[in-house]
Amino acid sequence: MVKTTDKIIDLLQSGEANAKTARDLATITGLTLREVTLQIAKERQDGAVILSSGKGYFLPGNIEEVLHFCRTMDSRAKNIYLASRSAKALLAQIPGQLDLEGVGPDD
Repeated sequence: MVKTTDKIIDLLQSGEANAKTARDLATITGLTLREVTLQIAKERQDGAVILSSGKGYFLPGNIEEVLHFCRTMDSRAKNIYLASRSAKALLAQIPGQLDLEGVGPDD
């Protein structure tokens, strides 16, 4: 199958009930699963509102879906931040380690 250059957003429908999985989108486009998720991330960064849930990817069907998506993403971001915070604290205890900007404590 030839890989399509269409945008993923053009393949999606409104509402979670019409969600397409990454596997579905890979089959439709000829992209790999990784390429599909990277393309969705790029389109989101460019301003596309592509929602997702355990059912797949979809366009907003109503305000409740958008609110639920935002709450889910905010919760995930918080959990990722908290997980990295403890790892950063450990790094701060190790002599000679660089911080995340690549600068040591004595620089």
